[in-house]
Amino acid sequence: MNDDSVKRHPRRRWLLGLEALALLTLGDYRRGFEKYEWRWRRSGMDAQKSRGRPLWLGDYPLARKTVLLHAEQGFGDTIQFVRYVPMLAASGAKVVLEVQPELAQSLLFEYISMTPKLAEAVVQLVI
Repeated sequence: MNDDSVKRHPRRRWLLGLEALALLTLGDYRRGFEKYEWRWRRSGMDAQKSRGRPLWLGDYPLARKTVLLHAEQGFGDTIQFVRYVPMLAASGAKVVLEVQPELAQSLLFEYISMTPKLAEAVVQLVI
């Protein structure tokens, strides 16, 4: 499916999400993630939380930068992205972690307090 057909038929945008998942499953990460970006244009999806800042795509060092890691979808995704905090800390970044209240009050709070590298890197926990 090409993007032009979706522009002509906006109700078909959800098909791009399925195509993105299929491409990712097949290992075509470049095209899969490119198509997955369409989710931001889907109705009902929260706006990107860029806070007026550029999206980091790995094109410059993160030393002395602040990175916002935020919940985008479900609890499972949130738990998965928390594992990147130590990697970000090792690169010299400070992390603002925004998660669902249910996770912040239980699992994530305990995980962060029990893991020194996470505790050092997280400069703010937003609920």
